[in-house]
Amino acid sequence: MNATFLTENLNKKLSFALKAISPRSQLPILSCFLLRLKENSMEILATDLEIGIQTKVNGNILKEGEITVPARPLVDLVSNLPTGEVEFNLIGNNLEIKTSKTKSVIQTQPHDDFPSLFEEKGESILNINLNLFKDKLSRVLFSTASETARPILEGVLFEKKEDFIDLVSTDGYRLSFEKIEQAGSKDGLKIVVPTKLLREINSLEATDIEIFLSNSNNQLLFSSGDDIIVGRIIEGEFPAYEKIIPKESTSRITFSKADFQKAVKNASVFARETSSAIKLELLKNSIKISSKTASLGETNFEIEAVLTGEENEIAFNPRFLSEFLANISTDELIFEMTGPLNAGMFKIKDDPQFIHIIMPIRM
Repeated sequence: MNATFLTENLNKKLSFALKAISPRSQLPILSCFLLRLKENSMEILATDLEIGIQTKVNGNILKEGEITVPARPLVDLVSNLPTGEVEFNLIGNNLEIKTSKTKSVIQTQPHDDFPSLFEEKGESILNINLNLFKDKLSRVLFSTASETARPILEGVLFEKKEDFIDLVSTDGYRLSFEKIEQAGSKDGLKIVVPTKLLREINSLEATDIEIFLSNSNNQLLFSSGDDIIVGRIIEGEFPAYEKIIPKESTSRITFSKADFQKAVKNASVFARETSSAIKLELLKNSIKISSKTASLGETNFEIEAVLTGEENEIAFNPRFLSEFLANISTDELIFEMTGPLNAGMFKIKDDPQFIHIIMPIRM
């Protein structure tokens, strides 16, 4: 095999593929990239058996070939090469990597043992603008659990209902609900997609993304431009989230997201102990945000708001409030509640497709 590439293009694609390489792999072949040179490009494949990535970099392919190369050393080497062209040349079992001013040699491994990323794409279940999909995902990913005894909570539910696909995530203490309008998507769809897999979508840069489901092996494939990300769905029964969503409220208040976020940041300074909370007092024309810690002190912050219904109060975990606000882009928020011991519900004004619910802390 022999080919030349632009170092900046090659470095970008290698760094993306590296996301599927586990630093703790027990199998030597899984610490490698599979490089497949054909026609006018080189495919780069990587997998940790949970996630697989296949991407492509264009180049001048003088001689086709297929090899496996240790991934991290190759990424480190290419990232430090000068801008310009780099040549790959296979000499025996060694890959020579050469520029006008440098020459390095990396030992390769047989590619026969490299696992297949997928046997088939499967059936298309969703085709959507990539930026829109990223925005929808950002509103639910932060509410998933991590390293729990319930793996089903470590993913996002995709469920087709009428002309929408519902996206739902929960860690048992909070829940995020979002909708994607998709009339042509697969009817009866109900799968849970690992958070780890969905986070890699942020690295994609094409215009659109198409998602395929292979029922034969419970595998999902995300295809966007020259990039493919694959992984398996999480098996199990997702919690009955419909029962958690409040059907009515006695208090509804509208306020500025920017003002509220500033107040929460202020209150978080005084809510750093494990048992601490941020208290919200819903008043006729304002919300009072407060917190106190025995070892530090207390703070009160009041912002303008418009209340419908009765005055009320509730307390939340400060981290849950901060993460919610960090992942939502809007000018105004709506908060609804029925009492200090019932779940509170946040909405985006003029956007009925999103709901975020947080369980309260008893004061």
